[in-house]
Amino acid sequence: MSRWLGAVLILGAASLLFGGVQAQETKKGGVNVDVVFKKLDANADSKLQKDEFLRLADHFKDKGKAREKLTMAFETMDGQKKGFLSKDQFRNYLEAAKKRVENP
Repeated sequence: MSRWLGAVLILGAASLLFGGVQAQETKKGGVNVDVVFKKLDANADSKLQKDEFLRLADHFKDKGKAREKLTMAFETMDGQKKGFLSKDQFRNYLEAAKKRVENP
């Protein structure tokens, strides 16, 4: 349940944050993962540290609850406990999350 909620939060935040700009949308009408990753990667090191990832919570009314769920999502994605996410990890998680949301 918490994985699903985390997936919804991530997809929702990404859509709110970046979904309105046509150039950032994929042909299928989804969110362009590369653009989202680049926007979140504040220090441009091609890695998303936890604090960068948790910036997604700023786009929700209940920031505390969103941070909690996003923290769980980050820890799930960072299975090797490196403290950061690669673009591929981020992309794979979002694709899996989208499938879970579309096919509950």
